[in-house]
Amino acid sequence: MPSLDHPNTPNLDRLGSPLQLPSIRLQALQEKDEWPSWLLLQFNLASALSSDKEYLHLLTLWVEIECTQKYAKKICNTSLLPTKHCPPAVQAWIKSARGEQERAPKPPEIGPLPAYSKLWLDWWSMAQPDWRKCDEDGCLIMGGSGSWSVLKVGGINSIISFVMSLGWWGHKLTSSNDSPASDAWHAAIMDMTWALNGCLFEP
Repeated sequence: MPSLDHPNTPNLDRLGSPLQLPSIRLQALQEKDEWPSWLLLQFNLASALSSDKEYLHLLTLWVEIECTQKYAKKICNTSLLPTKHCPPAVQAWIKSARGEQERAPKPPEIGPLPAYSKLWLDWWSMAQPDWRKCDEDGCLIMGGSGSWSVLKVGGINSIISFVMSLGWWGHKLTSSNDSPASDAWHAAIMDMTWALNGCLFEP
């Protein structure tokens, strides 16, 4: 895999074996008529950001977690959304009610991709459970075991903040030739996919 410039970019080369992810149940997609309005809006906004299959799969994993949490629109555990390294675009999005009061919400301006991707990766790294380790280069390792309780939280202030802001990154890539940012984006999707699968399938 090409070298990525940011130290918190998840390391996909040191897994030891190909990443194996279980198939999701797709229960939530079958229950779409039961989704609350806030979840349907955020799903539609996020799914419009990118047609990338890996990103759309990640979006479905998020909905599955919301399904397990009974679609509760609640204030999440504050440890899930660390304020340190939180991108300004995310802060502005939360303050503006996440597009709920806009007729045609548009992706926010996130600034230069190198700066945004660095900030996003730092923010995601801060949100990980204590047992997750980094390699000697500071890259998150997709391995180890422990509770995912700090991530497995439903509600509008929870995982969707990471999924949506990752989508903004991908959306900007459509008008950019920034190969390192593109590689880092796909690595971030893979790491988040691994983490959300951990949330869904932990004993």
